[in-house]
Amino acid sequence: MKKYISILVLSLIMVGCTNSSNQKDYSNKEISSNTTNEEIDLSKKEEHAENIKENEENDENKIKSLENENKDKDTKEDSSDDKKVEIDVKKSDDGDKEDKDKKVKDEDKKDKKDIKDKKSKEEKNEEESSKVSKNDYFYLPASALVRVNEDGEMVDDQGNTKPEERNKFYEYVKYTNNILVESNISSPQAKIIKVTGKEKTTLFEFQKGEDFRPLGMIGDKIYGFHTYTNYNDELGIDEMDSDKSAIGVVDLAKGKVFDYQATVGIATGTVALIQGEIQYTSNANKDSEDIYNYDLYKLDLNKDYDQKVELIEKDFGLQYLFGQKNFENGKANWNIRRADNESIYVDGKKFPFLWAEMGSQEFIGNNIFYFTGVDSKADGPLDPFLSHLKIIDIDSQKEIFNQDIRGLKLFDGKLYYLNKDKEVKSLDLDL
Repeated sequence: MKKYISILVLSLIMVGCTNSSNQKDYSNKEISSNTTNEEIDLSKKEEHAENIKENEENDENKIKSLENENKDKDTKEDSSDDKKVEIDVKKSDDGDKEDKDKKVKDEDKKDKKDIKDKKSKEEKNEEESSKVSKNDYFYLPASALVRVNEDGEMVDDQGNTKPEERNKFYEYVKYTNNILVESNISSPQAKIIKVTGKEKTTLFEFQKGEDFRPLGMIGDKIYGFHTYTNYNDELGIDEMDSDKSAIGVVDLAKGKVFDYQATVGIATGTVALIQGEIQYTSNANKDSEDIYNYDLYKLDLNKDYDQKVELIEKDFGLQYLFGQKNFENGKANWNIRRADNESIYVDGKKFPFLWAEMGSQEFIGNNIFYFTGVDSKADGPLDPFLSHLKIIDIDSQKEIFNQDIRGLKLFDGKLYYLNKDKEVKSLDLDL
């Protein structure tokens, strides 16, 4: 063994000398280009001596290291099987420790990523919120189009600070982003408008004496109750002509309005629109004295406007209908939901139903929006530019929003709203 070590020492010394030469060349390459050739020559001798000394020290360290390794090797070869087991256990423990350390590091990375993603999402929300200004138009449910003026006051689209002075009101067109129907209060004549920021664009204008209550938009067609009025000279007011009114369609591509002839002059209960069909209730063909004894009918949106309606269910009773469009895996999913006097039913789940005197409700994506007035018992006079909105997520059946608001709008899959303090806030929606 000693002979082996002596030969190895000699070999290492020879290798060390070779390395010394290589190291000197490498050091010269690393010297700054500002150093002169003369300075390099003057330092050669000292540098060479230092390299030899350094290499000798390295060689001694290598020899000691090699001796220790061989000693350990001999010890391992002479050790018992129990000792090997002990070493294996130690390796296993070291491996477990490495796994644990790796797991901790991975969890730490995940936590940091989650924090970063959350921060990024919050920053994105703030950035998107900046796209919507409080000076933009917001929709006050079944009421006005409002904004905050330069003086920080709530005003309608005509600049009125008192809603009772306005002569227009607005209704949201379902399945759209910020398309509304504008109706005149004093003299019926409806418009379909698109609201973008502070601008209103007219998409369609009805004839004087015609009004429209929207059900929703599919493709380039907007469906709703198309009503006609006549002026009553004796009373000095406009009255609805129920003999002409019907379920109608505004074809934006053609710039015309059409009525489903089977519904002209027919009193309907509730109506729901989804892809491909309209369902509605009516008791027009019943002899029963029970005015709430409705039948359920269907219109096919792929057929002409003079089609015959299809009877779906007789004696439907006092029921309410809602159309719903939500998305599952990026694909539109359409359903008609039913309600009785107490509950709305969705896939075996029950949700509260509000009567007209309590408020109204509507399906927006995978949520139910409940619109109610503010608490009349609150201190001070009622704020006419304030409404209350509660939102329930259908899947979780949890309340995800419950606040007084001054207006809302849908934009990029979010609900933007003016809170009570006239600040723009946003809420991600499950559409």
